[in-house]
Amino acid sequence: MKQTEAQKFVNRIKRKIQMCDCPRLDLNLSTFSLIDAAKVLTMTSTYHFNKYPKGKLKCQVRDASTKTVLSNFNLKNLELVY
Repeated sequence: MKQTEAQKFVNRIKRKIQMCDCPRLDLNLSTFSLIDAAKVLTMTSTYHFNKYPKGKLKCQVRDASTKTVLSNFNLKNLELVY
């Protein structure tokens, strides 16, 4: 089964979290659709939180409406910007 761009992105971030010391991580999700951004955000936030419970993800999203929708997710380690 072929991986989507979102799945590839998540896998790259997971490898980075495993290999690097990155309690703060900046992600650019602005090229992803709302659905793909939500998938990536949920997966990476959960994975990052497991290693860094006090860490922070700063995620750039496409626009204000995407930020509004994604900010309703209950992810404590997340900061959204556009």
